[in-house]
Amino acid sequence: MIPRITIAYSHFLDPIFLKAYLVDHPEHAPLTNDELMAYIGHVCANWKKEEEVIVNGMREALGLDFYANAIDVHIVRALRGGFSSPLVLSALIPKEVFTDALTHELIHILITESTQALDIREIFSRLYNVPERLVRNHILVHATHEYVYKDILRSPERYDADIAKSVRNPAYKQAWDIVTERGYKNILAEFRKEYAG
Repeated sequence: MIPRITIAYSHFLDPIFLKAYLVDHPEHAPLTNDELMAYIGHVCANWKKEEEVIVNGMREALGLDFYANAIDVHIVRALRGGFSSPLVLSALIPKEVFTDALTHELIHILITESTQALDIREIFSRLYNVPERLVRNHILVHATHEYVYKDILRSPERYDADIAKSVRNPAYKQAWDIVTERGYKNILAEFRKEYAG
């Protein structure tokens, strides 16, 4: 099932994130309402162009389906990146990589929702002998995203950009290094076998 994905400004969450962000970044000039609406219009249009192929690609890679029939994407003006529960993304994410950031968070949701009957942490601990949980949690996410980049979108340059960006986050970089070493197709096959078993 492909859920209805709605990308919209979050009137309730935005002031909370903005206030917290400004504590550490007092020099930050938030987007005006007009700039924010233009940003959201742009990223929505870009997402819609690839939404169906990306969502079907991640489902195919993992052999999983979304349970929710609707997913809300909450946009706020000031946050470093985003997170998946609830799905919140920052308008500070450059427009040209927003689709890839959203894909990353949707992969998290797909894995989390679809594996509720399993002890996914135990499975990740067994499959990925890595002490840091943040690294373990991103190995399968990155393997799935590599599948989407290479096998679905046929866009190695977006994959390369994601790898290059990961140097700013040691856990993400380590997860990508493991995916590169073990091979994304091997990691996906191993997960599908474990999940089916």
